[in-house]
Amino acid sequence: VPAARPVLRRHWRGVALVGLTNSALPALCFGYAAQHIPSGSSALFTAATPLFAALVAWAWLAERPTAQRCAGLALGFCGVGWLVWDKIGSGSADAPLAAAACLLGAALYGFTANFTRRHLSTVPAAAMTAGSQTWAALMLLPPALLNAPSQLPSTRAWLALAALALLCTALAYILFFNLIARIGAARTTAVTFLIPAFGVLWGVLFLHETVSATMLGGCAVILAGTALMQFTPAAPRAVPATR
Repeated sequence: VPAARPVLRRHWRGVALVGLTNSALPALCFGYAAQHIPSGSSALFTAATPLFAALVAWAWLAERPTAQRCAGLALGFCGVGWLVWDKIGSGSADAPLAAAACLLGAALYGFTANFTRRHLSTVPAAAMTAGSQTWAALMLLPPALLNAPSQLPSTRAWLALAALALLCTALAYILFFNLIARIGAARTTAVTFLIPAFGVLWGVLFLHETVSATMLGGCAVILAGTALMQFTPAAPRAVPATR
């Protein structure tokens, strides 16, 4: 978009960093995990994104959490540890590394939300999406060419990829960056509450994956911890003065 070029040129370093930490590296992390653990499991780990966002805000932006938020962080990471321990005991040598890759991706999302809020809140959401995705594509182009398959994917695969790029990436990131500017990083990352439910659902419906009690229990603990972090008690109503 021509109107966005000046702001993208002015903030190109920050936009490039967002492309790296919010798209390029997480894509590699979750792409690797998808080859070794069920898609539902990968989706469960993204529920830790608000936990990492709060942790980064605490360590970097000096947003000191309340006792309630600290309890939520501790509870949420107990759920993460439960899921990781389950993968360690799964018997697969690649499963723990895949789980670690998912957590790294979630941590990068948490960092990016705070970085965008602090340094790039004035960049329009559409410009941020176009700029960061362009940088991510340029960063991933060399490894993609080096690891190009001997046989190109089918037309159906290309169409599926285009649908993911347009709907699940471009449109989703426009909404995501707009929300960060309007309501802040912590509340925006709460959208990841929905990812585990839908990730597990699509895995069961389309990939015939199974759901274990550990997956459900660990996810419930993570979501409970995150909800505890996000919950703000309503202010008591003022009692009208009596004459």
